[in-house]
Parts: sequence; C-alpha cells; structure tokens
Amino acid sequence: MGVRGLCVVKLGLPRAPGRLGARFPHAIDEYTVMPTTRTSTPRGALVFDVRSLGRQPGHARTRKLTVPAPADLRLELIGVPEGAAAELDLKFEAVAEGVLVTGSVTAPLAG
Repeated sequence: MGVRGLCVVKLGLPRAPGRLGARFPHAIDEYTVMPTTRTSTPRGALVFDVRSLGRQPGHARTRKLTVPAPADLRLELIGVPEGAAAELDLKFEAVAEGVLVTGSVTAPLAG
C-alpha cells in the first residue's frame, strides 16, 4: 500500500533520489512509468511511422498509397463507405514544433 491507503503502481524504472525525492517525501516508493514507443501490433492504415523523417526542420517525405476507408469518415448526410479505396497523397515535413502533414484524399462518396 502507498500513502493514505492508495495502491502504488510499480512500473518502469525506480525513481532516482534527488531534489524531487526531497520535495515529495511521501512518494518514495513510486516508480516512473516508462511508455514504450515500439510495438509489433498493427496500428491501422492511417497511422504512419515518422521516425525516419529526422528532427531537423526542412526534411520532407512524400507518400502515395491506397488504404481502406474507416467506418467513421463521414458527416451527417454524406460520407465515404466503409472499406472503400481511399487514395492518399501525403507530404510529411519536419518543422520546429513537430511534423506537419499536408495532402489530399480521393475517395467515392455516398449519401
């Protein structure tokens, strides 16, 4: 049990002693949660790996591909049928704030 009867989750690496440990003395047995960025599970057709883009502003990559449309690509009266071929023409650009994605999608509409 942790502080005041709360259960403490122990994941990742143990927290190193230092200034934070002195400021928060009741949280000594907590652990830092270390999220993983690598996964072998499929993340979907509209999720792209941009690690190869680099961190320097100005680097750019283009990508053209066809993916099946997701079920929620629609407005109230019109939408793209689920599973329809959606042609993507994308440009990924590294900027100071992160990654800027611009592009266009061509897909059939129904509604």
